Amino acid sequence: MSRSPVALSPTATPSRGTGAAKRAARGAWLSALRGQIPVAAIAVVLLALWYGLGLYSDVPFAQETLGKGATFDQVLRTALTLPSPFVPLPHQVLGDFFGALAQPFDSPRGL
Repeated sequence: MSRSPVALSPTATPSRGTGAAKRAARGAWLSALRGQIPVAAIAVVLLALWYGLGLYSDVPFAQETLGKGATFDQVLRTALTLPSPFVPLPHQVLGDFFGALAQPFDSPRGL
């Protein structure tokens, strides 16, 4: 009795959706992402540091703007939306960048 070479191939998938085929597909997907996990982790850490240190430096200006009786929620909300912060936060930088891209080509404020 001769066997088909496809049946002996380790990469051949059965005609029915068995658990082995699903595990192989999942394993290929995870192995493709393994190289991206350190990059994503570093990006998340940098964003967290940027927000943390930016808020640390902008909160005194927000407290000064609101006065003594302000709650933590009000101070945090104000620090996140200061019009000219000491350290601009990532969402403010991206907003300014995309706003500059939307300017007409001959505008002095455009990129």
